Amino acid sequence: MIMRGFILPPRCSFGVAGPELIDQITKSSPLYTKYSQSFDRYSAYEALDELAQKQERDREQEAAEAQQLKEKTQKEKAAAKPKSSSKSSNAFDKALSSSMSQIGRSVSRELVRGVFGTIKK
Repeated sequence: MIMRGFILPPRCSFGVAGPELIDQITKSSPLYTKYSQSFDRYSAYEALDELAQKQERDREQEAAEAQQLKEKTQKEKAAAKPKSSSKSSNAFDKALSSSMSQIGRSVSRELVRGVFGTIKK
């Protein structure tokens, strides 16, 4: 047996809501007073980014100051350093020190051989 059903048509519209209706529904919401005002909070990301930028600027400034100090000391050293007379004196000094070290090694070797030679006997 078939029974008759009572179905009511929907009381809403399936179309796009107009801006007036959206504004009316939004303003009648109990949360409207809390969320109606928007403001930009200072986020942790922004704080960390600002701190990193400040540290980078400080490092660059310190590096620039160190570079200036280094250049200044180099200029002072260059001004205070006497000019060498010639490169031949440097070559002469190297040859002299080389020959002196050779003589020192030979003398010490002979002394050690002599001492150990007398101990063996």
